[in-house]
Amino acid sequence: MSFPNSHSSTGLLPAPCRRRGPGVIGTIITTVGMLGYIAKGVALGMVGILFVAAAVTFDPSKATGLDGALKSLVALPYGAVILTLVGIGLIAYGAYCCARARFARLS
Repeated sequence: MSFPNSHSSTGLLPAPCRRRGPGVIGTIITTVGMLGYIAKGVALGMVGILFVAAAVTFDPSKATGLDGALKSLVALPYGAVILTLVGIGLIAYGAYCCARARFARLS
């Protein structure tokens, strides 16, 4: 069976079925996702550093979770700025997850 304007013999899809590029919204979502993943990596990296410090010093009280890692960021020089950037990044990660769930293709 042959459809009008079908390119089944050449393997090409008709023009309405071709996939377009990501566009402006897709680029924004990708950028927000990258920033979010970087911030998530920084936050979880701080948790990992605290776990290693607890293991090396044999002091289990130093092994805190994410809240302890973020509290230790404040004690650093420019810690408030770093903490603010990590917070904005984690918000960006949450926005990316919401956008990904909304615009995901289920096929």
